[in-house]
Amino acid sequence: MDFSTRASITGHSRVIVILAHPVGHVRTPAAMNAHFAGVGQDAVIVPMHVLPEDLPAVVDGLRRLRNLGGIIVTVPHKESIALLCDRLTRQAALVGAVNAIRREADGTLLGGQFDGEGFVAGLRAAGHAVAGRRVWPAVTQAVPAVHRAAPWAVVGAWAA
Repeated sequence: MDFSTRASITGHSRVIVILAHPVGHVRTPAAMNAHFAGVGQDAVIVPMHVLPEDLPAVVDGLRRLRNLGGIIVTVPHKESIALLCDRLTRQAALVGAVNAIRREADGTLLGGQFDGEGFVAGLRAAGHAVAGRRVWPAVTQAVPAVHRAAPWAVVGAWAA
């Protein structure tokens, strides 16, 4: 293993975790830890294999870490972790799912949902005009919540 591209971990490092089950498919830590090292940021991303039944206990423990920089959430935890957050962004509340959590200074957890923004950014990067277009969110875990809120989600809300 080449450790020259990994962030140096110190007693001041901000720790960001990725919660997943399984976790072997996660590629973000390699790229982001190299980026952190390259820009001199004292932070590290660590993937954590968390079974669904263990999620509440893990989140409870993470909540107590003073150097927690954030939590990235992936399958199958996006919906269930929303119930463990103290507050949700408007987007996360709308779809009933969370993919990123920030630990606030007072220790509370703010859950956000950025899958839609990422999807739209990817479409734009590929040269697609998306403003005012509609999408059917049939491939997301959040389909029931989105469908209850608006059977057709207007991409323009993200792509204004």
